[in-house]
Amino acid sequence: FCIAAPGKSSVILVPSWDDYQTLNKNVMKYHDYQGFRYFWITTSEKLKDNEYYPYYYLVDGTIKVADPYAKLMLDCYSDKWLPSGCFEDMPKYPYDKFDDTMLAVYRGDIDNYDWDDATKNFNIPDRRSLTIYELLLRDFTGDGSDQDGKQFGTFRTALPKVQYLADLGVNAVELLPVMEFNGNNSWGYNTNGYMAVDKAYGSPRDMRDFVAECHRHGIAVILDIVFNQSDGLHPWYQMYDIKSNPFFNETAPHAYSVLNDWKQDYPLVTQHWKDVLTYWMEAYKVDGFRFDLVKGLGLNSSYGNTDSYNASRVTKMKELHAAIKAVNPDAIHINELLGDDREENEMGDDGQLNWKKVNEPAYQYCMGDAKNVSQV
Repeated sequence: FCIAAPGKSSVILVPSWDDYQTLNKNVMKYHDYQGFRYFWITTSEKLKDNEYYPYYYLVDGTIKVADPYAKLMLDCYSDKWLPSGCFEDMPKYPYDKFDDTMLAVYRGDIDNYDWDDATKNFNIPDRRSLTIYELLLRDFTGDGSDQDGKQFGTFRTALPKVQYLADLGVNAVELLPVMEFNGNNSWGYNTNGYMAVDKAYGSPRDMRDFVAECHRHGIAVILDIVFNQSDGLHPWYQMYDIKSNPFFNETAPHAYSVLNDWKQDYPLVTQHWKDVLTYWMEAYKVDGFRFDLVKGLGLNSSYGNTDSYNASRVTKMKELHAAIKAVNPDAIHINELLGDDREENEMGDDGQLNWKKVNEPAYQYCMGDAKNVSQV
């Protein structure tokens, strides 16, 4: 177990197998590497691969946080309101012990999955010929009453509808953010855990079943992902006072601030983004990403007019695109930038798709201007 905690003095692993006691044996060692402090520990407990083990970190004796790299999280505020049927064998939050701490969950076989040949050999459609269906799982198969907790749209209930998508002529599905978000009823742009599937949509296995089924029907799966902001339950947000938080800006430097603004200058933030992209592509076989609010991904010092050309955003997106291509050179990369032509062209020359360049000709054509039809 390991957590980056620059500027912190102590971290203790507090796991379910020790009944959430703070024990001396679980005091974590630390190592300063390239200017950043990491706390780590190897447990001697014989953990079973097929069981869930919740845990949290106690930082500097008072701050209780989940793991930023958790592959599953338990939400003390929202799990109690999840309707039955979302996640078949969901681990339970220990409300009999406490009800105020976000928990990470360890399971040794959480990434094990028997991918069939259709997924192993899946060919991502040509990015010049994509017919993308933007899909909010909450509503796709929900009964419209999910705010009352009656029936949520999930990966499991979406599975029988994959044939319907194929019959429409769709060759790519873009999922609105499915990473652990605040509450149970959301578009998903309020992320708290970037490597964890939100339990309102199902289990990690459910998501892999959905991706595999899409691939069997020739449909790529794109994840909408939010690297400009997070919600207030993110571990690194909770670990620091906002005035001295190395991971987040107290005040966003750009003009489109929403929730808590990530400090894109900070190397550990960039490393986390690369690790997140790599993880979803390797562990879930997703075929690409749509990046939300790329205008918010520049360096702090780069902003004057947010809408003007910003070289640091170009550099950032090229760096992220390189991380994607290192896993799959054919992966899809879409930016919600809506920037000036120079910036969009430079990203486009790198193989990235930009909403403005793709959508504006289509919009003009629909409005009756046929001169740009060749670009649609």
